[in-house]
Amino acid sequence: MNCKKILIISPAFAPCTLVGAARMTSLVDYLIKKNYKVTVVCYGRWMFKGNLWTRKIPSGAKIIEISETKKIRFSLFMGVISELIHEKYDVCITSMGPFYGQLFMWFISALFNLPYILDYRDLWFEDGDMKKNVHDLLVRGIEKLSIKHSSAVVFVTEGNLEIMKSRVKKYSSKMYTIYNGCENMEGFQNVRKQQEGYCICCVGKYLYYDKNAAVALLESINCLRKQGVNIRLFHIGEESDSAADILREYNLDTDCYCFLGEKSYEDSMSILSGMDAAVIIYRHETGLGTKVFDYIGLNKPIIYVGKVPSELSRFITQFENYIIDDSVESLTDKLGDFVSNNVIKLNREVENFYTRDCQNKEYEVLIDDVIQRGKSK
Repeated sequence: MNCKKILIISPAFAPCTLVGAARMTSLVDYLIKKNYKVTVVCYGRWMFKGNLWTRKIPSGAKIIEISETKKIRFSLFMGVISELIHEKYDVCITSMGPFYGQLFMWFISALFNLPYILDYRDLWFEDGDMKKNVHDLLVRGIEKLSIKHSSAVVFVTEGNLEIMKSRVKKYSSKMYTIYNGCENMEGFQNVRKQQEGYCICCVGKYLYYDKNAAVALLESINCLRKQGVNIRLFHIGEESDSAADILREYNLDTDCYCFLGEKSYEDSMSILSGMDAAVIIYRHETGLGTKVFDYIGLNKPIIYVGKVPSELSRFITQFENYIIDDSVESLTDKLGDFVSNNVIKLNREVENFYTRDCQNKEYEVLIDDVIQRGKSK
């Protein structure tokens, strides 16, 4: 029996630890274990400087790394063309964000008779951002062209799927949602808590999306500490996103917040597993981000401070224990209730649907369907 051959275009890929590398790295690892042959075209360290580069490369994957160049888009295009000249593939998946693959996949598909799947981690553009100039009209045209000639279009949230369906109704039947999901968390489930008191943790961006929301949470923690409640926020992230200066600016108790710096994914999850609850600061109407799935996988109560209503706020309400607010007074009351009742679980039972394995299974079904449709043409 011949192995199905898949070509994946993913600008960021293991060992890169950026969020953009996680989805395709996980999918490639899953597919290889299912006996698919997978080749990945990606950029190297020169493209994503300053990254930790600790993510494990899936064993058995063929990696084609684009050499350093100023012609970023063209070099990716030529890397894909060169591989397709020498090897025949059953399907191509292009990960978007950046959206370089979308610029040329319609052409490559016609040239090599290759079905392809567009994987949108984010939307290329928001409708409200577009202007009636030549560049933006060209972007719209390329997007529509690439969707028209694709075999499937995948989104990571229902919100983005609905936006795109309304934008190009004609092709809505080929659109699907496959969530990001979380890694296997079994090894982190029984990590002993290292800190005293009620500990909440934010992994990733804290001030970046909404400084006011971030400050509101710190002020509510400060209020509780003045009442004698032992609660503290820990933050794993980049130095540029540290909230240490906020404590001085707003005259807050320095014990409200502890910045832990940048950590590998494994170290971050190990630390988070020993915390009582997890924090998300977010300010977009659509999108879920990726950290919410890690929080779900570790079964941590979610404290969401940001835009309401939003796709993320609605998504979180399916669980049992969460806080959704951005008012200092209300946050103080709700956090106080969490501490008083020792709320340390999101649900009574761990939710398994949002694991990457479950989402990759959905992807496998779609890939096989696209390949079968391509063979029947």
